Amino acid sequence: MKLRLVIVGLVTVAALGGGCDAPQTTGPQQPRQPTAIDVADVTELEPGTPRFKVQSHGKFRAGFDNNVREILLITDLDTGKTYLGITGVGISELRSESHTTTSVVPDGQGGLDVRTETTTETKER
Repeated sequence: MKLRLVIVGLVTVAALGGGCDAPQTTGPQQPRQPTAIDVADVTELEPGTPRFKVQSHGKFRAGFDNNVREILLITDLDTGKTYLGITGVGISELRSESHTTTSVVPDGQGGLDVRTETTTETKER
């Protein structure tokens, strides 16, 4: 009985295609050539003026296969927003927060001084 099941299984596999044959190649494969795609430039404020300003802030190795990543600051000149980008990872909007602290302290001559301090902090959104 077991022999019949084995034979039926082998016949079924042979009838359905026989397994996992490697694809046939006719010789060494040629490397793929990059293809340029023309895209209409719709990101200009004025003709000849780019909408985005990109600044590179260094490179490092990370991720699968220890690939080279680049840190970019991207500024949208139309909206004024700034983005942090890491190649192969993604882009995130940066925002600034201002904090103002006001304090009243004695001036040493019997009066009071009012001091104001403003700090600005850049954070990722």
